[in-house]
Amino acid sequence: MGSYGWQHERFWMEADLGDFLSAITLAYRMTHDTSPFLAIARKIFREEDLHYTLDDKAGVHYLVDEEFASTADATISGLGDPKFSVARSVLEQALNIPAGKAPSGKLLIRGVFEAVESIFLVIIGPDKSNRLNKQAVETHFKPILVGRYAGMADAEDKVNRVIELICSWIKAVHPYRHGTADGQNHEAPMSEAILLASTGMAIMRHLIHPESS
Repeated sequence: MGSYGWQHERFWMEADLGDFLSAITLAYRMTHDTSPFLAIARKIFREEDLHYTLDDKAGVHYLVDEEFASTADATISGLGDPKFSVARSVLEQALNIPAGKAPSGKLLIRGVFEAVESIFLVIIGPDKSNRLNKQAVETHFKPILVGRYAGMADAEDKVNRVIELICSWIKAVHPYRHGTADGQNHEAPMSEAILLASTGMAIMRHLIHPESS
């Protein structure tokens, strides 16, 4: 409460995240007709790409867990440059998949891969490649990495290990990027999808921020 009464608008605009999320639960408890409240709140969570879910009593829970939420927030924040707008849009959509009506680890992996691929193509420059694969990484990104690590101790070894990590990730996600014949169940367990998505977001931040190399 401010010096002239309750300042509701100021609270919602300035509250830290913990207080904001707690206030949603408290507001629900004070609401007589709760169904519209939950529907509206869940819609806002989806549209604003908040990595939380609401249970039927407006209790707020992490979409996956705190570490994944932190990773997602940091990655999306790093994609503010307009040249990464496609990657940001794709990633935001992918990160909402675990909260959807039909959560799909495969679709989460596909979305994160597409975002990584988009960033990769921006980083290496136009007309050099139209896809992200082992050959493109070794041909086009490795020279960039050599330049970033120039002058560092064991630079060649550092470069080779990073390239190997990126290529291993591409190989790991590859089975989930394609369809299968005869109606085979090719869904990724969500735990595996979270692992591959988290690694993919780390790769995004490495591609974007040379100073972190």
